[in-house]
Amino acid sequence: MKQTIFKPMKNLVKYLIIALLGTFISCNPYEDIYDSIESEQLGQDTTALINAKLGKIAPPIVYTLTDDDYQLSSNENVRSYSNFSASAPPNTENLGSILNNKFLAKEGQFVEVTYQYYYPLRVRDTVSYTVQESEYQGDYPNWSSESQIFNFLSIKYPDTERGFVVSLTYDYYSGSVNTLTNKFIRIDNTNWQSIYVLDGSEYNSMEQRFANFGSHDDARFYIPIFLKNARPYTKASTSLIIEYNLYENREVRSYIREFVYDGMMWVFIEDVVNRTSTFTYDSNIQSWKEKPVFQFLPTEDSPTRDEYTLTQADYEFGIGNDRYGNYDDFRTDEEIINDIANILNFRFDNIEEGDIFPVTYKQYNGSSVDDKTIILKAAL
Repeated sequence: MKQTIFKPMKNLVKYLIIALLGTFISCNPYEDIYDSIESEQLGQDTTALINAKLGKIAPPIVYTLTDDDYQLSSNENVRSYSNFSASAPPNTENLGSILNNKFLAKEGQFVEVTYQYYYPLRVRDTVSYTVQESEYQGDYPNWSSESQIFNFLSIKYPDTERGFVVSLTYDYYSGSVNTLTNKFIRIDNTNWQSIYVLDGSEYNSMEQRFANFGSHDDARFYIPIFLKNARPYTKASTSLIIEYNLYENREVRSYIREFVYDGMMWVFIEDVVNRTSTFTYDSNIQSWKEKPVFQFLPTEDSPTRDEYTLTQADYEFGIGNDRYGNYDDFRTDEEIINDIANILNFRFDNIEEGDIFPVTYKQYNGSSVDDKTIILKAAL
């Protein structure tokens, strides 16, 4: 008899909850459901019914958008091209709308989203400039490092955009002073990079009869092989911007493309790249919104936040070390700071610019584990 009475009562509870779901949604479509309905209390079957009713699922911590997900965006370009771009940024409206349509949520929840971003590198404008003697900074009227050139370009051309190219003539010291002319391109809001221009002999070494390629596919095939042979000691993650000539429509045109060394081979960087942003749910606007990612810089200022000690889960999240729970002695201070920055961004959803965190962590010194504390300041 107990079973006969219990089953109808249990089913009645389920149906009442589903029937009242519209009431929950009218007040707050996600928070009330999360607060009043727990899978442990109602059973996995009921939770599945609720999710099916909404057409939404619980958000994972890490998620990569599928091709179908882009169709959930409120932005027509995102739906058409299945990617984001400068004109259709991955913001609260465009990407947040995808998450709203896909995931249940409550205040403070977050998800790290990987998505496709259209980010082509094209020459937008080109200028030529010869550096004047008075423009060199330092004790000598020349430069001796690439960073000095980049600093000059940032000051000289502060408001230019990605793809702006400068053909620069300047004096450079490397054992002796020589006058050089090289091309430099702005690759984002703050950074410049030199352009490597292939010459005629290098095309010949790539089995080309003329100083050009016959197709982009040829360039993508031959250039990585050429770079591997020409730069055998390149470190992983090194990036090069290559200018090459292409014969098309009965004329020779120049193109630039980025190639990155992955430790084994040089990889052609496509126009569409993967990017990752963290989104958090804001019940005030009933939407997912992008969570700012802070840099964390060492400081001697007094802390404004409580001390945070890395947990076993933090080491697993940061460096994948779920066995020892510490940093090894090969890891540099810079690497540790970058890792801790990722952890703090991940763990705290109420960081503000200028917040100062004392962070305690463990590091293996070769024979034992030391407790260390570093003070870091949040900056955008």
